[in-house]
Amino acid sequence: MLISSIKLPRKPRYWNVGKIGPNDEDPPNFDNFRPFGPWKTPAAKQFGQVERVCGHIVNRNIYKPSKILLNSGIGRNKAADIGGIGLE
Repeated sequence: MLISSIKLPRKPRYWNVGKIGPNDEDPPNFDNFRPFGPWKTPAAKQFGQVERVCGHIVNRNIYKPSKILLNSGIGRNKAADIGGIGLE
């Protein structure tokens, strides 16, 4: 039996970067989020691409702390983190 209609899951994408480099960054906030598919609120966003930070080329992301982290006390007073690795 040949199955030809398998649809692989896709990762949700929310980014708003005009071009590459620091001059084309989008603001590091969620003000321009528009709901799509089952996603009604934003959790993370890529707002900058191919930027040099401390000698490394990086993409810049912003994300909201998870409920698990908030309940643990980590990031309790934060609305969003920019480019952190989750350690405090």
